[in-house]
Amino acid sequence: MRQRLPVLLALLVLGGLAAWWLLRPRPTDEERLYRLLTEISRAVELRSPAGVLRHLSESYQDAYGNTKRTLTQQVYGGLRSVERLTVVPEITALKVSGDTATMQVHARVWFGQPGSAGGTDLTVNLRLARERGRWLVIWAEGWEPAEEAYMNQGAP
Repeated sequence: MRQRLPVLLALLVLGGLAAWWLLRPRPTDEERLYRLLTEISRAVELRSPAGVLRHLSESYQDAYGNTKRTLTQQVYGGLRSVERLTVVPEITALKVSGDTATMQVHARVWFGQPGSAGGTDLTVNLRLARERGRWLVIWAEGWEPAEEAYMNQGAP
């Protein structure tokens, strides 16, 4: 009996963990999309191109003809050339329909100290798709003024 007690205890613990895993509340799609925006913003502020690009679908294509491949070059070049970047995003509209979603984000972007002159307001519209269980950006517009503002501030 003493030899079986550790085995029984281990089975009880494993059973409890399995029950918790199966019964725990799952985040809603809206919660997952809010988290995605937070992760993208954090990656931008940390100047992590890989952190930004991991949220773009391989099938990304926007109205300007940009694909994930062409944006990869822009993201790497842009994030590495700026010393400090601060993004304060706010979702102003979000609609989930099955495996697709649309999101409108108002963001204030600073190149340098937050709150300093030169902040740029953006309204970014995103289309997202659930691919292999993850939400990924498949199309975006409205980010272009940030690129223009950066170039106009006399950046290197």
